[in-house]
Amino acid sequence: DAVMFSDMPAIEAASGGDLVIAGTVKRSYSSVLARSNVVLEQLAGKKVGNVPGSTSHYALLQALASARLSEREVNLVPMELQKMPEALAQGRIDAFAAWEPTPTMTMKKYPGQFCVIYRQVSLSFFALSGELLKGNPPAADALCAGLIRAVRWLRKGNNLNTASRWTVQGMTAFSGRNAEVTAADIAAITRSDLLDVPAAPLISAADRRENSNLLREFDFLKSIGRIPSNASREGFRSSIRPDLLESVLGRRSRFRLTTFDYAP
Repeated sequence: DAVMFSDMPAIEAASGGDLVIAGTVKRSYSSVLARSNVVLEQLAGKKVGNVPGSTSHYALLQALASARLSEREVNLVPMELQKMPEALAQGRIDAFAAWEPTPTMTMKKYPGQFCVIYRQVSLSFFALSGELLKGNPPAADALCAGLIRAVRWLRKGNNLNTASRWTVQGMTAFSGRNAEVTAADIAAITRSDLLDVPAAPLISAADRRENSNLLREFDFLKSIGRIPSNASREGFRSSIRPDLLESVLGRRSRFRLTTFDYAP
């Protein structure tokens, strides 16, 4: 009924199915990392780790274009995200493109060895199924209200640090090994990617414009065959629904958006 994921899978899902993008849950960066003495222009002929079709793949293409390099002038190496830092440290690749927290984790694990040589805004979204929106509007409203309330809860008192500790515990339990980021790292990333973003978790009106980065990413995914060739640009644009959270915000008393005690 609802999901949170990054921009590329959100575009794919909204273009090929019945899904609406209702809110923003992250506004950070995809980055290109290389050794500290390397600049973009020196990537010609080099091996660059990359997740094909991802938001970092798109950022890498923008980075190359800014240095007047084409995709054909570098050796793109398809890789799983978690394998990139070690591959870069061992010299098996010369750079990689990735989204947070991988760049932060890499520079922390290998201090002074690597730096960000390009970065581009990357978004993650809260999305709802169209079926839920049509069939059970009160449930859709309640989920939107829950997102707004959660962000407000994170901004209150020590809750961000508490939630960051929960995240580290969850990462450790899921992976079976100690997390490579601390609760403080997660708190800092969350603050910069969500809590310090104006109007979070609302979608920016600019994201619906014809020349927005989201629409350009739609064009990119279509060009590489990740979304159907008959997918409509206007159809995707209409799936971006900032009005859903705005409607809930207009009914503050109904949804108790600043109340966090759920006891009966």
